Amino acid sequence: MEQQFLNEILKDTFTLESFKKRARVLKLILEKKIFKSEDQSEDGQLPETGKISLNEEEQWASNFDEKILGQVNADNFRELFKVTDQFISDTTSLTIYFVFTADETQIKEIGEWLRRSLNNPNLIFDVKVDAGLIGGCAIAYKGVYKDYSLKAKISQNKEKLMEEFRKYLKN
Repeated sequence: MEQQFLNEILKDTFTLESFKKRARVLKLILEKKIFKSEDQSEDGQLPETGKISLNEEEQWASNFDEKILGQVNADNFRELFKVTDQFISDTTSLTIYFVFTADETQIKEIGEWLRRSLNNPNLIFDVKVDAGLIGGCAIAYKGVYKDYSLKAKISQNKEKLMEEFRKYLKN
């Protein structure tokens, strides 16, 4: 049950940040359903959740597999979320640096490609912006940093570029 629950969250969740948000919202929704939490306001709304956009994440949660949700009860609730917390703490995420802020569609496409290419259905990654890269991307994983950016290519070929530039100036 725990692995099914985790797999359902991971099915269309690609970044560690999204995983944390979705697990948190799912926990709030299930707490409300199972325990009739005292934290609810008079109108039955969920408590404030900081920077989480509940509308977006509640929409995601509404597509969660009903068979799995139906199996969540007071007896296994805490264990299920221990599994999500353990996943977060055990995960060594891949960090991808882009020159731009990737939107959800791009993140999904990149995530699906990475999972397929690396044969890792549970791969989670972080996306960071580094405008200094000029173009392309850089990747960090387990302490190894690989730079596939335009800035790196220019640096690697600096002498050739300067030589060609000097030839151009002579003419």
